[in-house]
Amino acid sequence: MGEREQVRRIALDTGVLVSALLFRSEASALFKAWRDGRFLLAATEPILEEYTRALRYSRFRLTEEEAVGIMEQLVLPFCQRFDTVVGPRYCPNPDGDKFINCALVAQASALVSADRGLLTLASSVARVPIIPVADAVVRFCR
Repeated sequence: MGEREQVRRIALDTGVLVSALLFRSEASALFKAWRDGRFLLAATEPILEEYTRALRYSRFRLTEEEAVGIMEQLVLPFCQRFDTVVGPRYCPNPDGDKFINCALVAQASALVSADRGLLTLASSVARVPIIPVADAVVRFCR
């Protein structure tokens, strides 16, 4: 990337991040793209805590050390942290608001989500596109 090009920032909801890291899925292309430096992950402390908590779910069969290692090696080096922002309520489920507010404060190129509730808000949050994984792969991974 040239000096004048600005690195894009992308916010990922927890389901997308976990899918990108742990499963062979469409989201796997996002993992490769952030490792290749095509974009930075935009996150706040509550989002990073949620990522870590999700990686510890028993269904993923990761040890505590493995979950922490994934965060330290595969997420944090590719992440730009932003201050936690409490903004307006967008989602019926307030957990979704932290992703929208992070994307807004980061001036992210997109919030990538697999959550139907977040995706239905795409037209009401005008300052940041809320897009599904398939759209993100086309926009940021090719």
